[in-house]
Amino acid sequence: MRVTLPTLTIGETKNLTFPFSVEAAGKTISSASVAASTYSGVDPSPSSLLSGAATFSGLHVTPKVTGGIAGATYLLFCTAQMTSGEAFICYGPLTISAPGVAAPTPAPVSPGGGGGGTGVQAYTANYISGAGQTTFTAPHAYAGGTVMVSLNGVEQEPTIDYTLPGGTSVVFTSGLLINDEVSIFVWV
Repeated sequence: MRVTLPTLTIGETKNLTFPFSVEAAGKTISSASVAASTYSGVDPSPSSLLSGAATFSGLHVTPKVTGGIAGATYLLFCTAQMTSGEAFICYGPLTISAPGVAAPTPAPVSPGGGGGGTGVQAYTANYISGAGQTTFTAPHAYAGGTVMVSLNGVEQEPTIDYTLPGGTSVVFTSGLLINDEVSIFVWV
């Protein structure tokens, strides 16, 4: 689900809200994570926009954002893992403006396709691991995109927990247990 996020002024710190009350009605969030990528402008480290881990209460997830590059627009993707094992994603563009300068209007963003203009496509693949398995296939080539990997509902750290050697391969740094649940999200 796409959400509308406020524009931030460079240096401003703000708690944002991602609501899951529509698609996850009657469910309970067990964990949540937020990933950031650069949609327009240049920022070699878009994840530094996120300050600490996201918190959640009821069916709302709240990440704290700070910093960013003036004139850049980021895409924030919030994943809420439910106690039922389901995962839901909200996303939205976040623009950083300089004091006294009007913020640009971000182009349309449409994970999953549809609509005209430039957009971001979202792809998801879910697996149950075999004993000692390390290699999985992402649902789409990820060159130039954003990848998020979760193991049993917990977001994994790139280069620490897994590597992306190229193409569509996702390789865990150590073998998984039998029946571990792996989810791979790719946004391009």
